[in-house]
Amino acid sequence: MCQALEEIEIKGKIEGSVETYREFILSLQDTIQRIAEKFNLSLQKSEEGRKYWK
Repeated sequence: MCQALEEIEIKGKIEGSVETYREFILSLQDTIQRIAEKFNLSLQKSEEGRKYWK
């Protein structure tokens, strides 16, 4: 799969994960930590998940 498609897929998974964690009443900081762990990202990179926190 090309790099662009992989990035789109990962962003979609991150968005879904953020929404799920939020529905289960996790804090934004806990959500960012879980995203970092789940997708093997740095905390700085996982901070981008904030844009999906609605």
